[in-house]
Amino acid sequence: MIILIAIAQVFFHKAVHVVNQQAFSREWKCAFLLVMTLAFGHPNLSQADSPGEYQVKAAFLYHFTQFIEWPQSHFTPDDGPLQLCVVEPDPFGSILDTMLNGKSVGAHGFLIKHNPSTSELGHCHVLFLPKAHGSLKATLRASFAHTNVLTVGEDESFLEEGGMIQFFFENQKIRFAINSEAVKLTQLKVSAKLLRLAKIVNP
Repeated sequence: MIILIAIAQVFFHKAVHVVNQQAFSREWKCAFLLVMTLAFGHPNLSQADSPGEYQVKAAFLYHFTQFIEWPQSHFTPDDGPLQLCVVEPDPFGSILDTMLNGKSVGAHGFLIKHNPSTSELGHCHVLFLPKAHGSLKATLRASFAHTNVLTVGEDESFLEEGGMIQFFFENQKIRFAINSEAVKLTQLKVSAKLLRLAKIVNP
């Protein structure tokens, strides 16, 4: 917690400095917001599933997209949407649709795709697999055929199975871990800022 607050202070002072220069970039804004979420979490968050938990996770998913670069060839057309896919059972309900409405990553708006079929996984940019997904391992392995899909999950064995980002609880706050070896097998470019905020796990 002390480390996170220290990081938050660094980002804050950097933000103030850049704002004074009228050049506070989107990436710094997102980094600052992500640090604040990590440091202070959600005031009513518990380990039980709740709307609050998935509001926070939805915010994380949005901020992840600000720190990851996909090959331009994965967008059709060139200014096509960034597809955020969630397999069933979808724990977000309408949270993602509401939160990401009108938001974008560069020239790309968001398209939320609920319960994509296996044949549609290759069109996803982000694939979220909830812990209650009945065929988690099979769906995750099917995604390996597509090297431009960022896989995010919450099951304890997610990273061990080859997933890239896993949510976990620590001191009643949501954290995230990154399997850097799994990321290296893809064509995705992950910002060093995001890696510094994550717990790095190489199962």
